[in-house]
Amino acid sequence: MIKNLIIRMAALSTLILYCVVTFPNGIARQAPSDTVTIDLAQRNIDINVSFKGAKFTLFGVIGEDNNTTSHSQTSSMPHIIAMIKGPSKNISIRPIEQSGLIYIPGQSTIIRDIPTLYFISSSTELSTILPEKQQIEYGFDLKNLKFFLDDNPTTYADDKIRNAIVETAQKDGLYAIKAHSVRFLENGLFSFELSLPKQTPVGDYSIEVTAWRNGTLIGQDSAKLTVKKTGIERQIYEIAHQYSFIYGVLCVLLSLLAGWVVSVIFRRS
Repeated sequence: MIKNLIIRMAALSTLILYCVVTFPNGIARQAPSDTVTIDLAQRNIDINVSFKGAKFTLFGVIGEDNNTTSHSQTSSMPHIIAMIKGPSKNISIRPIEQSGLIYIPGQSTIIRDIPTLYFISSSTELSTILPEKQQIEYGFDLKNLKFFLDDNPTTYADDKIRNAIVETAQKDGLYAIKAHSVRFLENGLFSFELSLPKQTPVGDYSIEVTAWRNGTLIGQDSAKLTVKKTGIERQIYEIAHQYSFIYGVLCVLLSLLAGWVVSVIFRRS
C-alpha cells in the first residue's frame, strides 16, 4: 500500500512539475484550449498465479482559458472521457445447423480485432457529454461497437454476434462503462482510478483520454499500459505461445507420467 502511495505521489509530482514548467503563469490563464496531458502512476503491472486484480491511477491536466473549478456550475464545464482498450484477439464462431434429423457445426466465421478489455470512464453520464451518434462514432457506446469479419474487412459482425460478445465480456468484468469515475481536482487537474479484474489478459493496453465542452472535442492525449506475467508463470506462458508444439508434447508426456504414477500407487495399495 505504501509502495502504491509513493508511486502515485511521484506521478502527480511529475505532472505538476510539467505544468509549472510549461505554464509558468498558471494553467488556467496561459494554456491553449486544446491541451490535454495525462500520466500514469504505474505503467507496468505484473501478474502471477496469486493475482487477484489491480488498481492504477491516471492523472491529467486540461489547459483552458478559464479555471476548471470556476466552470463547475456552468454548462461550459469541460468533461473527460477515458477509453481503455486491451490487446486484440480473433474468435471463431461456428453456428449449429440442422442436417436432416441431426444438428452439425456449420461454416466457421472469424471475428477479428476484438479488444479483450474495454473500459469507458467519464466525469459524468455519457448522455450529458455527447449525443448518441457521437458516442457511437468514437466507440463510447458498448451496445453499438463494430467488430469486423475476417473474410471481409469492410463488413461488420451482425448485432446478434456483437451483443453476445459484449454481454459475455461484461459478465466477466472485462467490458464496462463507469460514469462519474473521473474526478476534477483544481487548476485543470483531474484523476481517475481504474480497477483491473483478476482475469485481466496480458499484453499492451491503450488509454485514450478526450476532453469535451458542449459536445465539441477540445483536447486529447494517450498513454500505454503493459500487463505481463512474472516468475514461472511468465516462462510457461512464453513457451506455450512461442513453442506451442513443444508445449503440447510436454503436456501430453506429463499427463502420461501422472497417469502411470497413479496406476503404480493403486496397484501397490
